Amino acid sequence: MKKILLLLAALALLGSVAFAGGGSQKAAPAADKAAPSAEKAAPAAPAPTDITIYLWGAEPNQMSSILNEFYNRTKDTLGIKLKIDWTPQADFPNKMKLKLTAGESVDACFDAPWMNMTTFVSQGNYTDLTPYFRNPAYPGLQKNFDESLLASNYFGEKGNQLFGIPFAQSYGGNQLIFIRGDLRKQYNLPEVKSLADFENYLKGIAANTKLIPFALRSDPANWAVGITYDGLYRAQHPEFQYEYNAKGIWRQKLAAGSFAWLYVQDYKVVDAYITAESVADLKTFPAPFNTSTTDLFSYDLASQKLASKWYSQGLIDKDVVNCTNAQALFTSGAAASYIWDVANYGSTATNLAKSVPNSVLEVWNPDILTANNIKGGKEGAFQVANFVCIPVTTPKAKADKIMKFFDWLFSDLKNNDLFAFGIEGVNFTAVGTTEYSYDPKIDMSKNYAFPGYQLVWNANFVRFPIGFPDAVTKALRASAAPDTWYKPLFSGFRFNSVPVKNQMANPDLKVAAGMLNALSLGIYPDVNAEFAKIDATLTANKNLQQDIQAIKVELIKQANAYLAVRKAEDQKNGTKYPTMDQLPAIKAIPR
Repeated sequence: MKKILLLLAALALLGSVAFAGGGSQKAAPAADKAAPSAEKAAPAAPAPTDITIYLWGAEPNQMSSILNEFYNRTKDTLGIKLKIDWTPQADFPNKMKLKLTAGESVDACFDAPWMNMTTFVSQGNYTDLTPYFRNPAYPGLQKNFDESLLASNYFGEKGNQLFGIPFAQSYGGNQLIFIRGDLRKQYNLPEVKSLADFENYLKGIAANTKLIPFALRSDPANWAVGITYDGLYRAQHPEFQYEYNAKGIWRQKLAAGSFAWLYVQDYKVVDAYITAESVADLKTFPAPFNTSTTDLFSYDLASQKLASKWYSQGLIDKDVVNCTNAQALFTSGAAASYIWDVANYGSTATNLAKSVPNSVLEVWNPDILTANNIKGGKEGAFQVANFVCIPVTTPKAKADKIMKFFDWLFSDLKNNDLFAFGIEGVNFTAVGTTEYSYDPKIDMSKNYAFPGYQLVWNANFVRFPIGFPDAVTKALRASAAPDTWYKPLFSGFRFNSVPVKNQMANPDLKVAAGMLNALSLGIYPDVNAEFAKIDATLTANKNLQQDIQAIKVELIKQANAYLAVRKAEDQKNGTKYPTMDQLPAIKAIPR
């Protein structure tokens, strides 16, 4: 606080010097003449523009102080009075959908392909922001959002438009298991270093407490990421995805809950398989990805069977299908573990300390690649998952102002730090340009903790924590290291659904996503039987299957056009993709 007061005093001093007009020795003007005004000596600050950005989650502690600090720093330059409207995660997508559909005023809002973004882009709801990133008037954006990042995150029918500001600090994530270390020690459970240890921990919690042992988030848009798709099982068994990539199979997300797998040979699509399609249509795919017991991201539905086992043993919440926020269950003290990306360690630690003061947070990194320093084994997510978009209803002048705010945010590390970490010397301590720490005197339960992926993330503005557990720091650094990842074949491809928008609107596609989500949550005791039942139900839906075939034709058409360009780029750059020869080394990594 002392530093802030000194800064304000210095600014006041500078203001008084400017007002003095440099100490002119000219005689005072005659009384009958108007004296030069202060405004002429020093131009007036621009009239502030009120801007509201809609984000999701709970408002961070001390948010108002950060916004006030931002205004005080920039009122003479940007002239922006920034407000952030916070909405609970479960309500946010629908709130934005209702506002934008009704044409209500929304200056800017968070959105993502896993939320409403794909639909809103196809409906023309969002402004094309591409010109701002190539404009010298926005040097921060031009410098820190290079062409490769932009090209991997285009949307729309033209395939070369950016409809949101992309936020990412790395080429992909690293899931961690968050554990209550105090409970583990209280019940004499061993440290969690493996999947078997984690299962033992869950059983110990179930036997000794009434807490939810493992909180999972029900997510039809991504099929229960907790254990299956991008979660625990995939982290433990990266060979599944590595092998299907090595055999020419690549995954592409089409819309929330709808995925496609494209089988490619020599830069041409041999066939594709889409969510809710009859499993019999996998017959053209290479073994073992061509049978009814293969779900294209684990063999023989192994991840779903693990979830089923844990659910039957009471290790997963019985009401898991209605859980939309696993972190909230954990940080409130209602659950003893959950899984989420390493980037959320800070917010998890802060919120848990706030709700359960005597708790001890521990983590286990189930990702065998980053835990064992294996390079080049993870498929990079070069397509960003989080954006801030500007609706077309926002006037051009205000859109320019909003982009000036983001230009300021990405022009200087200190600017980015303000929203990412808070006020330096109050909320955190900057250590050089790449690290940070917290004063031990700070009450972390009351400290500022912002969800950076909604506003501030960028690969050129990354600080690593001093004092975090080694497993956390190691995972953070691995996520940010380019050599951890290999570049996916479709890194710059986004499916344009406009030509098949009627087929994509088939409500049964979402019904199918819900079925697969429920299967991934473990609520069915016989996974094989339920999967066969789901497949039979979907196969019998002739209208759905016809729509899928139409989507597939358009998808293959667009993918082949993309691959024709990609082939030339890869030959020029010498890009290599996974091969079967490399698979034994991945499989040999200890679990």
